[in-house]
Amino acid sequence: MRRHLFITGLCLLTATALAQGFVESSPRMSSGAPGSFSTAIGPDQAAAIARAQTGGRVLDVQPVPDDERSAYAVRLLLEAGRVRTVVVDGHSGQIR
Repeated sequence: MRRHLFITGLCLLTATALAQGFVESSPRMSSGAPGSFSTAIGPDQAAAIARAQTGGRVLDVQPVPDDERSAYAVRLLLEAGRVRTVVVDGHSGQIR
């Protein structure tokens, strides 16, 4: 009986691990247009990255198609009233 429970538990654990690996490696569907894929970085995350790098206040975030990769144009209000736009890569989160 113990052997049966052990084998059943091992099978469930293996199936769960395989299913989790499949879900993490498959592209995620966005809630937008059918067939479109979401990015690793969302607009809120892009705004947070830009704010952390520049210290400014976020005014606007807009998606920008960029060489088959997604990106976000983030407009920031800096000290002394200057407005700056930075582009945050939608996959890596790096500012360009």
